[in-house]
Amino acid sequence: MIKNYCEVNLLKLLKIKLCITLTFSGLAADQSTVLKGKIIDSKTKEPLIGANVIVVGTGQGSASNMNGEFFIKGISEEFVDIKVAYIGYVSRTFENIDVSNQEFINVELVADVISVSEVEVQAERRSGSQAESIASKKEALEMQDNISADQISKSGDGHVADAVRRVTGVTIVNDKFLVVRGLGDRYSSAQLNSVGMPSPEADRRSVPLDLFSTALISGIDVAKSYRPDLPGAFGGGNVNIRTKLYPSRTIYKLKLGTGASSNIKPGDDMYRNMQGSDDLLGFDIGKSRDIPNHFDSELISYGSIPDTFRTDLVEPIISNFTGDTIGWNSDPFREYLWFSQSYAKNSQLPNTFRNTIQSAGLPRNMSFTYGTKYGSAKDLEMGFLIDGSFSEKFKRNEERMDRYRAYNNPDDPGIIDEVSYDSTSGTWDTTMIYEKLLRPGFIGLDRDIYDYSTNMGMNLSVGLTFRESLRIGLRNVYTHTSKDNFTKASGMSGELTHDFKVLYPGIDFSRELAGYTFSGEEWVDTDGDGLYDSNEEYTDSNGNGFWDPGDSLRVLDENGLLISQRYNEKAINLTTFSIENKFRYRQFENEVDFKYTFGQSKMYEPFATKSEWEYVRDTLDPRVGDYTLYLRNGSHPGVSYNSNGEEDIDGFSYDHLLKTSFGNLKFGIKSDSKTRDFKRRYLYMDYSRFSLATDDSITTSDFDDYNGVLGQEYWATTNSADSTINEGLVFSEKTSGFDGYVATEDINALYLMVNRNFGNKLQLSVGARWEDYKMEMNPYNPVLGYKPFILVPNGIWDEDETLYDSNGNGVWDQGEEFNDAATDTSEINFNSKSKSFLPAVTANYSISDKAKIRTSFSKTVARAQFREYAPYVFQEFLGADETVGYPNLKNSTIQSSDIRYEYYPKGLELISVGLFQKHFKNPIEESLIASSGLSYTKSWQNGEYANIYGLEAEYRKGINAIPSKYGFLFLNTNLSISRSEVVLPDSVYVYVVRTENTEEVAFPNSVDASDSGIRARPLQGQSNIVFNASLNFKGQGGYDINLAFNTYSKRLIRISNEVSGHFWERPFNSLNLTANKKVGRLKFSMKVQNLLGDKVRIAHYYKEEYYNTQEYDPGRSFSVGVQYNN
Repeated sequence: MIKNYCEVNLLKLLKIKLCITLTFSGLAADQSTVLKGKIIDSKTKEPLIGANVIVVGTGQGSASNMNGEFFIKGISEEFVDIKVAYIGYVSRTFENIDVSNQEFINVELVADVISVSEVEVQAERRSGSQAESIASKKEALEMQDNISADQISKSGDGHVADAVRRVTGVTIVNDKFLVVRGLGDRYSSAQLNSVGMPSPEADRRSVPLDLFSTALISGIDVAKSYRPDLPGAFGGGNVNIRTKLYPSRTIYKLKLGTGASSNIKPGDDMYRNMQGSDDLLGFDIGKSRDIPNHFDSELISYGSIPDTFRTDLVEPIISNFTGDTIGWNSDPFREYLWFSQSYAKNSQLPNTFRNTIQSAGLPRNMSFTYGTKYGSAKDLEMGFLIDGSFSEKFKRNEERMDRYRAYNNPDDPGIIDEVSYDSTSGTWDTTMIYEKLLRPGFIGLDRDIYDYSTNMGMNLSVGLTFRESLRIGLRNVYTHTSKDNFTKASGMSGELTHDFKVLYPGIDFSRELAGYTFSGEEWVDTDGDGLYDSNEEYTDSNGNGFWDPGDSLRVLDENGLLISQRYNEKAINLTTFSIENKFRYRQFENEVDFKYTFGQSKMYEPFATKSEWEYVRDTLDPRVGDYTLYLRNGSHPGVSYNSNGEEDIDGFSYDHLLKTSFGNLKFGIKSDSKTRDFKRRYLYMDYSRFSLATDDSITTSDFDDYNGVLGQEYWATTNSADSTINEGLVFSEKTSGFDGYVATEDINALYLMVNRNFGNKLQLSVGARWEDYKMEMNPYNPVLGYKPFILVPNGIWDEDETLYDSNGNGVWDQGEEFNDAATDTSEINFNSKSKSFLPAVTANYSISDKAKIRTSFSKTVARAQFREYAPYVFQEFLGADETVGYPNLKNSTIQSSDIRYEYYPKGLELISVGLFQKHFKNPIEESLIASSGLSYTKSWQNGEYANIYGLEAEYRKGINAIPSKYGFLFLNTNLSISRSEVVLPDSVYVYVVRTENTEEVAFPNSVDASDSGIRARPLQGQSNIVFNASLNFKGQGGYDINLAFNTYSKRLIRISNEVSGHFWERPFNSLNLTANKKVGRLKFSMKVQNLLGDKVRIAHYYKEEYYNTQEYDPGRSFSVGVQYNN
C-alpha cells in the first residue's frame, strides 16, 4: 500500500514537475511571471478597490480591481519585494515573496494597519492618486470636492481651467475664470499650495486658471463651505492648486505630444500678427512689439507745431494801420524740420497693424519631471523636484455674429395700453402695444478667428524633513502664456451694409469684359468707351424700340470688413518658504505651519488693434473689387491699445494647531499685501499734414492681403533732397484720460477655531475670523503722470478774492468774511476700508464608519475689484463693453448654509447628496448705462439682495460588467442643480469728476423690469444645471480608457437693455475620449475632443426661442503623446 501510495504520489509529482516545467518554459519565452492576490477589509471582508501594489525597485505594479484582486505580469525575478498601500493606511515592504509558487496572496487591511502573514505595514499615500483624493474629501472638516492628478491624467486636460470643470458645481467662463455654485470669480478665490496669488489681469484680482499646466500639479481641492483659516472673501468656494514638495523615491519622466484639429491642419494658411525680432518660446524677449522706452513720458502727438519750436524761423505780421502784431509767418523750412523729426519719431514705433500669412504647424507639447529623495525620514531626509512643461497650439474658428432688433408684428391688431384725455384738443389719446418680433438688425458678420498660443510652466521645490516632525520647504512656481490673435469679420458692420447690386453691360460696365459673353443688342460704339450712349446707333433685334443691354450681373456693392489684432503675454512667479513642525509641549501635541510668500504677476499687451475697411467695386470689372480703409464720418483708419502692468504680492501666515483633551484648538495670523501698477495708452492712425483723401489709391489693398495700406511705403515721410513732406499715415495718441492706476491692498487677519469630537459620532467646529481690509487706488495719466483733482478753497484770503472789509483798512482781519474761491487743487484718491467679523460653525455626524452628515453655517464677504472703484471709462479690448467704475461701492456680505450626506461603500466608491443656500446683502453686479453698436457702457452697483439655492450630488461606483481578468470599469458622475436671483436698484449711479466738484448722476436702470415692479435676474455665469460623467476602463494589459462628458444649462454672460433681452451662452455638450497604454517604461496616450461636434452659441432667449448672436464650431481635435518614466 505504501508502495502504491509512493508510486501514485511520485507520478503526481512527476506530472506536477512536468506541468511546472512546461509552464515556466512558456513563461521563460515571455520573460514573465504573474503575481496575484486579493485585498479585503479585515472587518467587513469586502474587497477594496484601488489599493496599490508595487514591486519594489521596478516600475511594475497594479491596482486592485472591483473584486479587490490584483495581477502583476511580466515579473522576471523569482523572489521580489512588494509594497501594498491604500487610502490613508500604512504600507510596508514585504521581502522575498516567492513568485514561482504562484500562491494567491491574501491581504487584509485593518484601521491604519495592513496585515499580510502577520506582518504590520505602515501607510504611505501615493500623492496625486484617486485614493488620496477621496481620503482628503472624507477627512476634511469642511465640505470639499477635489480632483486628483490621476483623474486629470485620465481626462487628458491640459490646464487647470479644463480640469476643475469636472468638480461638482464648478464651471469656467471665458475659458479661464472660475464659477463655483453659480458665483463668479468675484465670489470665489484661487490659491497655490494654500497661499494667495498675484493676478495679471488689469481689471480684476482674479487669477486666470488657464495659466497653469496640469503637468505641474498633484491635485485640486475645492472647499465649498467656509473655514475661518481660509480667506474671508469667500462666496462660492476656494480652489487650492497643489504641487508636490519632493517625491518618496527617485522619479523621472519625459513626455512629448502633438495633435491635429479639424478646423486647421498643418500647412493651412494661418494669419499671424507682426513677429518680434527675438521671439523665443512665446516670449517677446526684446519687447520689439512694444512702444520704445524713450516714449514713456512723451505724448505721441505731432500734428501741430509748438510755438517754442525754432522761433528763429518765425516772423511777426505787423498791421499797416495799428503797427500791432496780428499774426506770425512761419518759414516753410520750419514746417519741414518739425515734420521731419516728427515722422522720424513715428517710424520708431512698431507697425502693429501689419500681419503675415504663414503655414500652420503641428501643435506640440512637452513636459519633464525629475525628483529624488536622500536619507531616511526616521532621522533626516531631503529631496527636490523639478517639473517643466511647454505647449503651443494653432487654432482657427469660423464664427457667425448677428444682432437683432424688435419690430411690431404686422399681423397683431394690438392692445390699448393707456388712454389719456387731451384737454386742449378735447380728444382721447390711446397708446397701443403690439407683439414684438425679432429680426436681424444692423450687424451681420462672418468672422475668421486665428489664434496662436503658448504655455510654459516651471515648478522647483526643495524640502528637508527631520525625524518626521520638522519639514522645511521652498517652492517656486513660474507660469507664462502668450496669445496672438488675428480676426477678420466681413459683412454688415453697423456703419456699412452688406448689399448686392444688379448691373447691365453697356450701361454700367463695358461689354468687352474678359470672360463675359455679351447677350444684348449690338450698337455702334462711336466713342469706343464700351458703354452705350443714347446718340449711338443700335440694332433693334426684338423691335421694341429700345436698346436692350442683355443679361445682367449681380455683384457685391457694399460690404464692411473689420480687422482686429491682439498680442499679449501673462505670467506669474510665486515663491513660498514653509516650515511645518510637530512637537509635544507638556501634555499638548502641537502642529505649527508657517509660510512666507512673495511673487509677481505681469501683463504685457503691446497692441490690441482694430481697423475698419469698406468694399470698393472695380470700375472696369464689377465682379471684383478691393477693400479700402473706412475714412468717412470722421473715423480713424485704425486704433490700438498698448497695455502693461504688474502686481507684487508679499505675505505670511502662521497656523497653530493645539491638541488638548477637550478638543483641538487652531489659531493663526495672516497678512497679505498687494501692490499693482497698470497702465494703458490709446493710439490711433491719423493722416499726415496733407489729406489722404486726395489719393486714396494708397488706402486700397487686395482682399487677401491686408498689409498693402499698412506697409512702410504708405506712412508719412519727408524728402531731404527737396525739403518736401510726403503725405501718409502717422500715429497719434489720445492726450487725456486716466488710463493708468496704482493700487495697494492690505489684508490682516486673525482667526480662532475650536474643534471637538463628542464620542466617535459628532464633530463640532466653532470659529471666527477678523479681517482688517484696506484698499487704495490712485488713477493717473499713463504718459504725463498727472492725477485727477478738483479745485477747493484754501481757507486763506487772497488779494484777488472779494473781501467784506468791515473796518475799511484794506486787509483781511480775523472775523471778516471773504469769498474763498476754489483755487487750490486736491487730488482725488479712491479707497475702501473695512473691518469684518466672520463666524463659521461646522457640525459633522458619523452615522457609521461609512456614512456621514455634514452641516455648516458661515458669514463671509465679497469686495469690489480694483477697476470697479475708479470712475473712468475702461475697455478691456477693442470691441468689448466699456465700463465705468463707481467709488461708493459697498462690500457684499454673504450668509451661507450647507447640509450634505456622504456614504463611502468601499474603496473609491462614493454617494453624496447635499443642499446649499446663500443670501447676499449689497451684492455687486453689473448694471447697464447705455448701448451703442456692438458694445455697451456699464457700471457696477450694489443690488438690494440676492439668493441662490442648490442641490449637489456625486456618485462614484465600480461596475462589474467586465470579467476582472480583463480589467474593471469605474463610473464617476456629479450633478448640480441651482437657482439664483439678484434684485437690482431702479437707478444706476455714475460718479462724475469735474474741475470744480464731483457729483453722482443717476441713470434709470432700463433692464430687468418685470410686471411686479421688481428688477431681478439670475446671477451672471450661473447655470441651473451642471452635469459631469466619466467612465473609466482600466485593463489588466496596461490599457486605461476614459470617456468624459460635461454639459450645463444656459447661463447669463452679458446684460442688455434691448427688447430681445440678455445674452446667454447656450448649453454645450462636451464628450472627450482619452486612452493610455503602458509598454514597459513607455506610456502611449491618445485624446479626441468634442466627439459630439457640438457648437458654441451665444443667443438671446426671447419668447421661449433662441436667437443666436454668435455661433462657431470649435471642431474636433486629436492628440497623441508618448511618455518615458521609471
